[in-house]
Amino acid sequence: MKKKAYRTIELTGAAFRNKGAELMLRTAVFELRERLPNCQLAINHLHGTAEQKSALGLRNVVWLHANQPYVVRNMLNGLATFYGCQKKRSTSVKAPDVSGSGLLTKTVGSLQWARKARDADSLLPSDIDIALDLAGYAYGEAFGAERILRSAVYYEQIKKRGGAVVLLPQQIGPFQSDDCQQAFARLANTADLLFARDRLSFEAALPFVEPSKLRLSPDFTTRRHATSTREDLVGRACVIPNYKMVTHTESQTGDTYREFLSRSLSHLKSRNTKPYLLIHDSSGQDIVLARELQAKYPDTEIVLEEDPFKIKAIISTALVTIGSRFHGLVNALSQAVPSLGTSWSHKYRMLFEDYDCSECLVDVDISPTELRARIDYLLTSDSRENLIQRLRIAETARKGSVDRMWQEIIDFIRTPTAEKATA
Repeated sequence: MKKKAYRTIELTGAAFRNKGAELMLRTAVFELRERLPNCQLAINHLHGTAEQKSALGLRNVVWLHANQPYVVRNMLNGLATFYGCQKKRSTSVKAPDVSGSGLLTKTVGSLQWARKARDADSLLPSDIDIALDLAGYAYGEAFGAERILRSAVYYEQIKKRGGAVVLLPQQIGPFQSDDCQQAFARLANTADLLFARDRLSFEAALPFVEPSKLRLSPDFTTRRHATSTREDLVGRACVIPNYKMVTHTESQTGDTYREFLSRSLSHLKSRNTKPYLLIHDSSGQDIVLARELQAKYPDTEIVLEEDPFKIKAIISTALVTIGSRFHGLVNALSQAVPSLGTSWSHKYRMLFEDYDCSECLVDVDISPTELRARIDYLLTSDSRENLIQRLRIAETARKGSVDRMWQEIIDFIRTPTAEKATA
């Protein structure tokens, strides 16, 4: 008997606090609503507020993934089973230690969610037809094997119930340890389609993925736009800090990065570009760097905006951008805003390579003289216009790749499950 096509889609790896992650989530929601108007979209209940999810029409998937304390996770999952909502699942992921006063709070919260397991707007993994993974960057040595295994275990349960798994474009790797390699091989085995976001990610995934499932496609957030209401920021320099340049690099790099930002601001001010600091992650870490810089340069405004599309619109009006947030740079380059970037992972190098402007990615220990020269390169008429033309040409090619990616995914979702099994 032919089964129905996939209709209930869980957007996994999604988030709201990081504006790049929210931009991916919202873009995916808009694309799916436009192309599959009858589909149901859902997200894990732990992500976002009720208001945020309601605004996007997202239902809750009530389940504590394997990153939660063992006793809490199994209390919720066991109660869901008791209610007749879900068969108990097994996991080979080693349960983390449980200690500290937070356990009672977590347990009470789990019980509250368990009682909601049968609410009209709540779903369980058994209701999910397909998982679309929006993690962006979660599967590499920087995050460890445990995080990869959490996704693998969850997707294995979806697959056992006849569901499907698609990893949307993201950075993959590098994998140095045996644990990470084995974990990713297990995750890759669950995927029906896997899109690497860049050439190095494609090469990192290839040893672990059936080649027919692996694709190369760029970041997909560039298709949607908004209009900025911040006319006071138009034509000014935009600086986007990233605290991961402190936490995800060698210890001495953090102080060097702070000095890089300070020197950048100083030169931008000397060029009368009226720079401002734009926060691209509302988790509270990036603003620490911004406030340090504001203390040094009190007339520098810190711009806070919760809507990721409005952030994108603000960036589109910038004279230049100096940034370290990946999607802040995607927003800039895709809208032909000349930019300098710094990097803590290979996704930045690949991004600037894809936009034919590798010279605009710099090390934080760049000399003060060279830094000033690179900033002047973005501001000088001839070099600036040449760079803008290259960015526009590159974006045209990337846009075609994104369109083809969505078409393949939509065709896959629309194909009935029985046809997939016999294809």
